[in-house]
Amino acid sequence: MMKKSGLGRGLDSLIPHGKMETEPMSGSGIDKLEAQIAHIPLSGIHVVKVPLNSIIANEFQPREDFDQAKLDELVESVKEKGIIQPILVRRKGEAYELIAGERRFRAAKKAGLSDIPAIVRDVDNEESLELALIENIQRADLNPMEQAKAYKKLMDKFGLSQDALSKKVGKERSNVANTLRLLKLPEEIQRALIEEKITYGHGRALLGLKTEVEQLMVYGKTILKNLSVRDVERIVQVANRQGGIRLKESKEKPKDPFLFQYEESMKRFFGTQVKINAKGKGGHIEIEYYSKDDLGRILDTLDINIS
Repeated sequence: MMKKSGLGRGLDSLIPHGKMETEPMSGSGIDKLEAQIAHIPLSGIHVVKVPLNSIIANEFQPREDFDQAKLDELVESVKEKGIIQPILVRRKGEAYELIAGERRFRAAKKAGLSDIPAIVRDVDNEESLELALIENIQRADLNPMEQAKAYKKLMDKFGLSQDALSKKVGKERSNVANTLRLLKLPEEIQRALIEEKITYGHGRALLGLKTEVEQLMVYGKTILKNLSVRDVERIVQVANRQGGIRLKESKEKPKDPFLFQYEESMKRFFGTQVKINAKGKGGHIEIEYYSKDDLGRILDTLDINIS
């Protein structure tokens, strides 16, 4: 049986639980906090003021997207109140590498501070990624795709199984497995999850469809009609009962087998519905798209640059 690591409890296990100063941690505020922590018997944990220009980015930082409006709000708060909660760093040569607190670090730089309160921990690469991931999960800061990519990075880099990973991050194994499955969605849908156009529930429901073409079709309908997760689940259930999404029956004559083959090849190439309509010796081709981003993707595929 695996021994439960303190990391599984998240950052709470790393920070003292006594009453802490809530005033800005600059000047006398940080001195008071340091004095308060000094007598608490937690080996290796102390708060220091670290120069911002000595802090380097963490290659294991799981967050990829930062809401600019929320960051600007934090900057204004920092200007008024200072940094109340310390960031988490580790020594890396003559510098400090950021483990957790990316938004606070960025806000402090934008607010013009010269230093920031930090807890210095002696951790290896695996623990650094774990802590960064755990903090963001506990703060609900990671979007579903960032969380999925962070899980995969942990598993690939450190050889963790889904079961071991679930224990480390304090999540059910099924939750970890379902989050990782989001990486199988088409890139267009993954971007929608990052941009919060759809939710984790939508993404999970779309995974129930058998092909990327079907997933993109239902995704487009979801955006167009603002479908709920339950609506998407119903569409998927019906599609699976019918052996796939059925298009409206056409009264047209059966398609030429060669045209049908070309049509299927183009569907795979563009990742969307394509229809070839023959008329005499010519005809026209219809390529469906489901959002502006999807149109841009198709134009990129065709190497068409509109300036």
